[in-house]
Amino acid sequence: MRPPPLAVHRLIERLMADPEARAAFRAAPEPLFEEFAIAADLRPLLVEGSRAALDAIGVHPSMQFKFLIATGRSPVKPSSIRYYLDRV
Repeated sequence: MRPPPLAVHRLIERLMADPEARAAFRAAPEPLFEEFAIAADLRPLLVEGSRAALDAIGVHPSMQFKFLIATGRSPVKPSSIRYYLDRV
């Protein structure tokens, strides 16, 4: 595994914090790739967005999870604790 690219981690943090960036990434990621100076060889892997692709890039596992959430590919289904709170 290669060292984690700081630019990719910064991009992921932006995606998590900014709904407009998430929408922009889904529609056309290239401007964000340019803004964060993402290397050309990493861009197709980020577009693919699989866990294997993120591993190949060297993205930290916690950042992988954030990326999957931000790009709508979360392996975990959304849930609520309301059921439990209503019974307390």
